[in-house]
Amino acid sequence: MDFSEWWVLGLAELSTLFLLLAVCFIMSHYHIRAEAAVYAMRTELDPNYLDLNELDVTSMEYNSLYAPVVRIRRRSEFWSRLATRVYVVLAISSAAIYIVSRFPLSPPSPFWFIVLLQTYAFAGAYLTYKTWRKAKE
Repeated sequence: MDFSEWWVLGLAELSTLFLLLAVCFIMSHYHIRAEAAVYAMRTELDPNYLDLNELDVTSMEYNSLYAPVVRIRRRSEFWSRLATRVYVVLAISSAAIYIVSRFPLSPPSPFWFIVLLQTYAFAGAYLTYKTWRKAKE
């Protein structure tokens, strides 16, 4: 395999983005599990405590559990937002690499390269979707 081929750079870029997406997925689910662990320590609280009556300002009681849960949710949402942004870049890069590979004057790419582009796009979509879902209780 000659590393001077044009598609190796695109493959390295997509692999890096996919790895970053996997890290976002792992960190998002880590924080979701951490939130569940905080609620497990205090069995009298419902896991959907902060989601009740979101528009009602007086619905939340301030207790010792409020601040840590908010911090944990912010971290989980940060990783989910980052995963969404990384996926958008991955999808656009994948489409751009595909378009370049179809130019008549570009050197040929391996037969499996197009399948790999689609695999990165669909697997990235799945990981991005899973970062925004709560863990099963």
